[in-house]
Amino acid sequence: MTKSKYTPKNIESFIQGYSRYYADNIFGLAIHIKQQVAYRLYICKDTCLSKAEDGSVGRCEICTCPTIQKAYATASCNLDKFPDIMDKKSWNEFMEENNLTDKITSIQEEIDNIIKSKTK
Repeated sequence: MTKSKYTPKNIESFIQGYSRYYADNIFGLAIHIKQQVAYRLYICKDTCLSKAEDGSVGRCEICTCPTIQKAYATASCNLDKFPDIMDKKSWNEFMEENNLTDKITSIQEEIDNIIKSKTK
């Protein structure tokens, strides 16, 4: 992230993403949040989630934050790819409108497998 991108909103998003990431790993998060995180990572699996040249997990192509943790932040850094994190009702409507309802479980499984292979 360049100096010009160090704004209060971006700092808040960074902290929120890391906080939710660790909260999910320790306590778990609501299913509709976990599904949205998986969906975001799925959308970015070939770009931002790809391993960096040094073998580490990739970074967001827009904000350069670590991809996995960034996916947990409420604010989308790329509204052309995916929306901000939604409440449960809005997420369910989004899934229906975008034909994701029957696919979300397989999306989550695929992302879990990708993350496991990248964090070994």
